Amino acid sequence: GGTSAAGTAAIKDDATGDIFKESGGADALAVKDDDRLLMLNSPVVNEGSPYAVFTVNGGAGQLAKLEFSNGTATSADFGPGVEVSADGGSTWVSYVSISLVALNAQGELLVRTPVIQDNNLEYSETFTLTATNTGGSSTVVSAKIVDEGNGTFFKLDGSEDTSILKDDDRPLPLQPRSALKIAPRIADSIPPPAEIPWAPLSPFNSVISPIDSKLIPVTDFGPAIGDILTISAGFRTVVNESASIGLNVYRGVSDQFVDGLAPTKVSIPADAFIHSQKEAVVKLESKQADNTDLPDWVSFDSRTGTFEVDAPVGFKGKIDVKVTARDDNGREATVIFRIFVGEKSQSEKPQSEKPDNRPQGRKSLTEKLRLAMNRNVRSVGGSALPVSMDGSTAKSIAMAFSGARTGVAHSSVEARLINAR
Repeated sequence: GGTSAAGTAAIKDDATGDIFKESGGADALAVKDDDRLLMLNSPVVNEGSPYAVFTVNGGAGQLAKLEFSNGTATSADFGPGVEVSADGGSTWVSYVSISLVALNAQGELLVRTPVIQDNNLEYSETFTLTATNTGGSSTVVSAKIVDEGNGTFFKLDGSEDTSILKDDDRPLPLQPRSALKIAPRIADSIPPPAEIPWAPLSPFNSVISPIDSKLIPVTDFGPAIGDILTISAGFRTVVNESASIGLNVYRGVSDQFVDGLAPTKVSIPADAFIHSQKEAVVKLESKQADNTDLPDWVSFDSRTGTFEVDAPVGFKGKIDVKVTARDDNGREATVIFRIFVGEKSQSEKPQSEKPDNRPQGRKSLTEKLRLAMNRNVRSVGGSALPVSMDGSTAKSIAMAFSGARTGVAHSSVEARLINAR
């Protein structure tokens, strides 16, 4: 008869509306799409606080999935375990990983995870909390753990405790030395001491004997660089408090050679970089020199600075490797070197295969000693004096080269030889 009817459908994305089954009926148990963005705070928590507490805000009864991730803070600094409270911190229940949890009628949820206290000064360490709605949109915030007497100390109910003494791992300052007191002047009325009668002295007979000069090896050079390293929370780097402030390249890394026949480990030496603070936390990151990722057959342990090379069968070639060191204050230093696979280093090749020119790079300690022993030392008058040394002297010079502090040139060893003569 030409009669028509029209209806209007609404598509909802705020956890309202119906989800229909294939049969046409509504599915009351299905999780509904909710694209409303969740909001989180970014707490700065004192290391002495038992928990780091986050607040998640959204719609009333909105569902959220929670996930914690490491930053500069790791499992040694926070966790394990996550608890949530929908009643303002009165009761807490354990959160099951990647499950959905509902906000309360006011659209709020408290989330907490334990904080692990230590006595190492680490300044500021970070980790993240990600909250994802049922529509798949995520909000990520970063939390800081601080240990300089600052940050928030949370009570068990999630509120702040302002009366407690906060954790402070900074060393105590040295107390100033008290001022010296000047003794009062002796009164002029005190008589002078009695005069002691003079007596003639016995004659002094002296004999001048020549001293047989010797070249005396120097054995005490103080603590060697390498005895002091940065803390074990990161890659352990040599420390010299008189070096340039912060993190810098020191010895670098020479080219490495592996035969490619079996998995082989290559380690970054502790003196590749140098730091002026022993409390610094140094993290390493490695890529290829062109900033692309390392090949699948090269793995890198950033904590120990160790590469494991497991090249494909028959592979022969090289990769250019870049290692970036970064401290907890954001300072960076970078070294680039090559890993040759399936090739021998110059020292491993037969003499007939070695080129006439010497390998470029830092000379070995043996080479430095050989040059030092063949070098003439200038006397005060300007004439050349050949230097000869026995085994103990050579050993002392070797200790000087290996234990020399940053900024002390190798020529200081020659100066000690001249003084000893």
